[in-house]
Amino acid sequence: MDHDSKNWCKIYDEYNDEEVELTKDERKLISRMLKGEAPRADFDPYAPYVDWFKWDNVIHPLSSAPELKRMFIPSKWEAKSIPAYENALKESFDRCLDLYLCPKEESED
Repeated sequence: MDHDSKNWCKIYDEYNDEEVELTKDERKLISRMLKGEAPRADFDPYAPYVDWFKWDNVIHPLSSAPELKRMFIPSKWEAKSIPAYENALKESFDRCLDLYLCPKEESED
């Protein structure tokens, strides 16, 4: 059985229905991808971030979508504190009402 040493670097192209021999660069690219690395050696995954959007004088939100309903529904912890706020508000209102309605004492000078 004749063994071709270059046969391992050929692939079958289904689209064109032919065998294609991979170049050295293509083989390097595939081996880097199989190792989990970036396809190109010159690619820098930790390049400094460039913010292309200017945030100066922004008056409109980036999205005009309405807020989700779950943003208005309190969490379990917040739901427990709501009655406390309600009671505190009611007591504060009652105190203010009592102070407003109580008769004023006139001072004698």
